[in-house]
Amino acid sequence: MFGYIVGSYDRKKGNNHMQSNFEVNFTILTIPRGFNREGEEIDETSVRQLNAIKSWLALTPKPEIILFGDDPGVAETASELGISHIPDIEKTESGAPLFNDAILKGQEYASTDVVVYVNSDIILFDDFTRAIVKCAAKRWGRYLLTGRRQDLDFEEIGVMDFSNPEWQDDLRAVALTFGKENIGMDYFVFPKGMYKDMPCFAIGRPAFDTWMTGSAIFDGIPVVDLSDDVLIVHQNHDYNHILRNGSVIARDEHPDSKNNLKAAGRVIPFGMTASSTWLLKDGKLRRRLPTKETPKNFFRSVIFHNFEYMIHEISLIKYLEYVENCPQFSVAPMPYRKINLYEYIRYEIARIKGMFFAPVLKNDAKGHSDVSREKALS
Repeated sequence: MFGYIVGSYDRKKGNNHMQSNFEVNFTILTIPRGFNREGEEIDETSVRQLNAIKSWLALTPKPEIILFGDDPGVAETASELGISHIPDIEKTESGAPLFNDAILKGQEYASTDVVVYVNSDIILFDDFTRAIVKCAAKRWGRYLLTGRRQDLDFEEIGVMDFSNPEWQDDLRAVALTFGKENIGMDYFVFPKGMYKDMPCFAIGRPAFDTWMTGSAIFDGIPVVDLSDDVLIVHQNHDYNHILRNGSVIARDEHPDSKNNLKAAGRVIPFGMTASSTWLLKDGKLRRRLPTKETPKNFFRSVIFHNFEYMIHEISLIKYLEYVENCPQFSVAPMPYRKINLYEYIRYEIARIKGMFFAPVLKNDAKGHSDVSREKALS
């Protein structure tokens, strides 16, 4: 459906010219908050979400989009934009939608073989679709694509004008000049049917993202970090909907947050983008092999952290400061639990499996798959 010519990659322009005869369409799932539709003025949350969804609709080829939830204005917005809406989604006792329910139902309703979950305030560019094509061409039976984001103040964006043919180049330049890279993972790409069962995770709370990456790594699934070649823009906002008096610690003391952390369990420390087994850089897929940072990573993750854990539990603020300053470490020390040597070894063995022994969907001379997708996904 679209092809690209192999060439150099310019992160500012996103002109990752990759040629591929591989055809990919995908379905985007998201769980937006409500849209304020009263009066002529529209609130900032609604603007951020409309900016994001309209950027997805501007992708080539245009993806299928499914909005989940029954918050005010969601159904009307889906109708106006000509996209699908599924109001029925399970929630926690506090009313937070469940991420796992959207993933499982999204795979059922998606009409494409590739499914993407994106947070509802994330702006995408065409380099996103090119990266999916490049990775899907590997024909892995199972895979997970994700990456870091670029935080940008909403004041730098405002209401976007998608009639401007240069909107992608203009926004990319602003984001790279005034934005800040964040280790947060706000999107996940995977083949339809890969997730048949998942723990319950409240959206907008900790650990569901690290579980997605960490659990895939432990299952020997190729996990690709797209951060070097794919720019996504997160429109900064407050967290008043989950914070108590602006406290980050109070956020993680919320019952939904505690349930998420418990559900994620042992994989939490292993779910960073730097934990990935593959990376896409300059238009080429590469295995993320050990580097000179590996011994340091082991020492800080297993030995130093566990020693400090025995003295006193690391505070959340200290953890956040550490991760912000040391994003290169693939296993992050966490305030929630210790990391033992056995888990670390299992993690490294699983990474090798994801790099070298992932099953692929093979074609015969006529181009027909001799390995069913159902078998490859099992």
